[in-house]
Amino acid sequence: MTDFPFPADTIRNHRFHGVLQGVFVTDDGTIRLQTPFGLLRLYPRQGKTGKRPLRAAYRNHEAFPDAVVNVYGYPRTSDAGVIERLEMVSFHVPGSPEPDGPLPLSRKFQPNQLFLCGRVRELRDGLIQVKVKATVGGRDLSWRVTGMLAGKPPALHSKVLFECGLAADGTLVVRPWKVITPAGRPTSSTEIRSRKTANQSWKNDPLNLVRRQE
Repeated sequence: MTDFPFPADTIRNHRFHGVLQGVFVTDDGTIRLQTPFGLLRLYPRQGKTGKRPLRAAYRNHEAFPDAVVNVYGYPRTSDAGVIERLEMVSFHVPGSPEPDGPLPLSRKFQPNQLFLCGRVRELRDGLIQVKVKATVGGRDLSWRVTGMLAGKPPALHSKVLFECGLAADGTLVVRPWKVITPAGRPTSSTEIRSRKTANQSWKNDPLNLVRRQE
């Protein structure tokens, strides 16, 4: 187990991320990442600067076609838990000089190490499905991540921080690390306000007041 590679108060924007190692290749003119477990599609992040890492990847591949790279970003999994694509944020060549200033997140991960945080939505046949949320470009997004569970199963509907790795076939291996919020407890300010409003409405309902008096 390694140290958590980013501040806990920024977890909202880092719900499922990590570094995958491989070699850039082109497939019909499209840049991909060739890994030991298969060929991954690469996508840009949203925003004006989202395509810069992809353009840099093309240039790196043309200059050093066989170079091994560590690619940092946000993976997506299939229903079977296999990582199929990656929204690329940055990459670096292992052993290259570190940039000046704070150490980038991508260099705090070991190759093929990922972290996942979200609500446990389903446990079945050794697989776990987690609902992930993130804020991207000012927009609140959510999606499901599926992986193979390792370790003690967490409680359904709890929010858990997981450390993840990869099986030989590219299946995401998910190991619970820390419970962030127990099952049934609201986590976001919006959810908390919503529950308070619903509770106040129930108290102000005349029918409920009669029931309480009875």
